[in-house]
Amino acid sequence: MKWVSVLLLCLVLATGLGGCVAIHEHLSGWMAETEAEAEPVAEIAEEPFAEISEPLPPRRLEARDVLDFLAAFQDMDADLQAEEYLRLARRYETNPEDKERLQLAAVMLIPGRGFSNAHRGRELLQEHLKNSPGSEDLDALARLLIGLVAEREKVETLLARERQNSETLARQLNELRNIETIMRQREVNGRPGL
Repeated sequence: MKWVSVLLLCLVLATGLGGCVAIHEHLSGWMAETEAEAEPVAEIAEEPFAEISEPLPPRRLEARDVLDFLAAFQDMDADLQAEEYLRLARRYETNPEDKERLQLAAVMLIPGRGFSNAHRGRELLQEHLKNSPGSEDLDALARLLIGLVAEREKVETLLARERQNSETLARQLNELRNIETIMRQREVNGRPGL
């Protein structure tokens, strides 16, 4: 685009300066200047790269990879999630590496699914921390998920205890209402008290 603008400007100036001779002089001078400034490609080219005889090592697993997988997994509908869970479990059985272990653990920690198993998910995360050299971010993710499971279990325990207390109070309230009803009936029948 810059070249076109310069060329048009030269044409306008040349026609104003007196015709084709002026255009030729301006263009040839301009071309000589740009050719002097340009470096030949061969002079600045680097040595060709050596051929790689060995394949590049696989990219190291990062916490971001596990989280990206988990986000994509949660975007699936329930049937696809179940199929992906089964594929992931089979891959882990045949290849119990960090990637499969952490992905399977993360999937098992999703509550309310048929494949949910917080206990087994936590075991897989603890295996990772115990057996894998891992990276800091993977270890931090594993510890975070273990902590979240522990917190969820505490909340579920408190909720179960509160539910039990609520049921006990509801039963006691029912019993008191029954006693009150019996007392009213006795008063109506002329027998005070119990």
